[in-house]
Amino acid sequence: MNDSDIRAKLMKWPSLRGERVSARDGAIPYTILQAPLPDCVDRLRAKPESTRHLYEIHLPGGAVLSADEALHTDDKQPPAEEDYGGGDIVSVECEPSTEDDQPLD
Repeated sequence: MNDSDIRAKLMKWPSLRGERVSARDGAIPYTILQAPLPDCVDRLRAKPESTRHLYEIHLPGGAVLSADEALHTDDKQPPAEEDYGGGDIVSVECEPSTEDDQPLD
């Protein structure tokens, strides 16, 4: 299953003067968008950075990602090893060879 198959909810916490209202005060997040995970991450990325702390992404099974976690998981992953020529092992010598390091005849 890839990220575009996962249905997620972009949720926003109520805020007062730019700060999240606490659940202790009876606040609960409300749904902004229900869509595939990449769409929720894109919508979150479009929010001003100064307000992202008010958002989170809810995933199936009860998992919740903070804005920081959601944006971090979307970072580009390094290319697969195959993109570098696949499995070749390269060794770099730390010290130059000496006569003693030469193969036996």
